[in-house]
Amino acid sequence: MGAILATVTLKVLYHDKVDIGVTVTQYLSSTSDLEALVWEFIITSILMFTICGAATDHRGSKDLTGVAMGIAV
Repeated sequence: MGAILATVTLKVLYHDKVDIGVTVTQYLSSTSDLEALVWEFIITSILMFTICGAATDHRGSKDLTGVAMGIAV
């Protein structure tokens, strides 16, 4: 949500002055908006499950928490 709000804010502030296309994530033209949203949801879910599982589970090794999060990213 923060990234979306920041991009919209830039668009409103610099409406015709600057091309802010480089700040917007662009995907292939064959990808629909819904498909991109679904993939973003899946990837973010995997990252959050990894963070929650590695950082808060008492059975896991706290020494490898950073490695697990790095691999997920």
